[in-house]
Amino acid sequence: MSNEKAGRPEILTLEVAKKIAKLIERFPDAEIPATWDNVTAQCKKCYGLDFDWRTLSQKRWDGEKLIANALTAAKDIQKRMRNDSSPSYKTSSRATLLELVQKQNAKILSLKDELEKVRSHQMDTLDAFLHTRLDLQELLNRASSEKL
Repeated sequence: MSNEKAGRPEILTLEVAKKIAKLIERFPDAEIPATWDNVTAQCKKCYGLDFDWRTLSQKRWDGEKLIANALTAAKDIQKRMRNDSSPSYKTSSRATLLELVQKQNAKILSLKDELEKVRSHQMDTLDAFLHTRLDLQELLNRASSEKL
């Protein structure tokens, strides 16, 4: 018997999920409403993959729902952009600049949130590495045997 898994190969891999998450992150800039219907439609259009929204929303990698988190972030950005709606004097140059600044501030806030998540994950990884005991004598023996 071989050790290979039987059945159909996994289509929704980590790499595909990262591509879908990047696609979802571009929704606010493209003014595409952040909904599961649009996510499934864009997946089919861009990658030719027809996924059900339930599959996309529940699939986890390392305990994290990449696609669902990306959609939540896109919804937050769109909500901030909607709340920071343009002023009543749209034709004035000052109002236009203020609108652009508000959009950029909304994106900056969401990116800061994402950066904080990545930093905490990296700190957890570093902490786990630092608390792993290493046998220095074994490492020295290995290093000396490789030189010979």
